Amino acid sequence: MDGVEVERWETDEPSARGIEGRQRMEIIRDDIHRRVRSLVSQLISTTS
Repeated sequence: MDGVEVERWETDEPSARGIEGRQRMEIIRDDIHRRVRSLVSQLISTTS
């Protein structure tokens, strides 16, 4: 769409390093959480 910036995140895949189960999901969750917090900060700073 015109005027819409798309940001594509390449996420870590812990299972490629042998990390599975709950630990794998927590690593992915934490990565996404960190990226969302950063994006929110960026959005807030551009609207202020």
